[in-house]
Amino acid sequence: FGKEAGLCRGRGGSMHLADVSCGAMGTNGIVGASTAIACGAALARKKRGEKTISCAFFGDGALNEGIVHESLNLAAVWELPVLFVQVPLALPPVLRLLHQARSALPVRFGLTVRHR
Repeated sequence: FGKEAGLCRGRGGSMHLADVSCGAMGTNGIVGASTAIACGAALARKKRGEKTISCAFFGDGALNEGIVHESLNLAAVWELPVLFVQVPLALPPVLRLLHQARSALPVRFGLTVRHR
């Protein structure tokens, strides 16, 4: 990272890694933006008739971002082949109850929730 011979040619560091040839649409510094990127990729693949899915990973802090709500809604309404993976980051005990309440968010959009 940060080297002229690196993946980004010395620009942007790890926040802008992408390799479209293998389906890695890219990383960025915007909290929750991976959900919208995954929806866009899923829509494009669906329109091309490809039998693949998109996957978005995001932390629990992203659940407060509007883009996550919009992405869940679009995925449900447009029946997009997207897998949303909320990574359980270390939450203080006081916030665990709030986190459990938020985990019902996808259900509000008609999406299936699976817990590990």
